[in-house]
Amino acid sequence: CALPISAVWIVFAAGGDFEKRNLSTLTKALLKLNHREDWRFLFVGAGKEQVPWPEELSAKTYFLGRMDDIGTVLPGCDIMAYPAWYDEASLVCLEAMASGLPLVISHKVGASQALSKINQENGILTNLDNADRLAALIENLIQRKELRETIGRENRIQAKQFSWDEIYRQYKVLYEEVHNLRNPSGKTTVALA
Repeated sequence: CALPISAVWIVFAAGGDFEKRNLSTLTKALLKLNHREDWRFLFVGAGKEQVPWPEELSAKTYFLGRMDDIGTVLPGCDIMAYPAWYDEASLVCLEAMASGLPLVISHKVGASQALSKINQENGILTNLDNADRLAALIENLIQRKELRETIGRENRIQAKQFSWDEIYRQYKVLYEEVHNLRNPSGKTTVALA
């Protein structure tokens, strides 16, 4: 199958524990989209030999294996699919947001709370074993480039609140509040043993 020039790249990233990431439902959804020629799937975190992958999807799937920095790949992608059964704080989803990708994720992924409002409306899967709905969410984004771009811009803005500098600033404020609760005078005290 030749690579179409305007192919929409869908990325999935997981370094294992594929059951937790709901790879089964994602695979079924991609099979439902297999009639379309305008997309390709990028599997980051495993090689083909590590994943039970349907032969019908082989021509459209590229396995990158484990990577130290997925940030080098994300800017070349168009959509991230991550319909995990649960994932409290998925760093890869925040990295995808910072790269300007729309996400199709489950409501059980912590990053779903950080998505832009328009991405929440167009990318959250609530029935996690519903491959038809997952396929529809992905297909909507494949078909609507302007929507992908709008969501990408807004997700990039949303992701800034999770930068390392912002996280550090918030922890500093928290530690200062805790310190002031324990020491209302504000004076630094040192206990000698």
